[in-house]
Amino acid sequence: MELATADYILVSLQHLDVKSVDGGRRKSVDGARRFACPKCGVTYESSAQVKQHLPTHYNDKPFKCPSCCGKTLSDRTSLKRHMRIHTGEKPFKCPYCPYAANVKGNLRIHHHLKHTGEKPFKCELCDYASTHKSNLQEHLRIHTGDKPFKCPHCTKRTTQKGSLNRHIRLAHPEIAAN
Repeated sequence: MELATADYILVSLQHLDVKSVDGGRRKSVDGARRFACPKCGVTYESSAQVKQHLPTHYNDKPFKCPSCCGKTLSDRTSLKRHMRIHTGEKPFKCPYCPYAANVKGNLRIHHHLKHTGEKPFKCELCDYASTHKSNLQEHLRIHTGDKPFKCPHCTKRTTQKGSLNRHIRLAHPEIAAN
């Protein structure tokens, strides 16, 4: 019996022995053991999740979103998760505040960043630390002198978009009113 390529891939994936990252010796920031996809390196909490993820690397996506977006997905679980975008369902509730998430991983990130007090993104040039990488990148402009936001009405440049908006409102009130 000869298998089609898609069947062969599926059989291969079902029998794939997924290894934990660093043989299970290394744990993530939240202490959970991680398993890596051998194709792209993305990590999951279990080998079953990696096996579920692997078909995304192939073109077979038989599960179509019944909503207007028409997105196609590789498995039923991904479709169920995707549908939460359309329904607004957020089944993962934070026990410490009103936050709720549509994906378990987002709740984990929220808890780690909001309720542990940890600020993992630290500036190497001063004492600044942040819960978000984008805030650190914005902060670094203070040290580099980079001012990517240019006023369209004069020569003023700023390090932050909010500073540019404030400048336009104060320095060009006649334009800001429009």
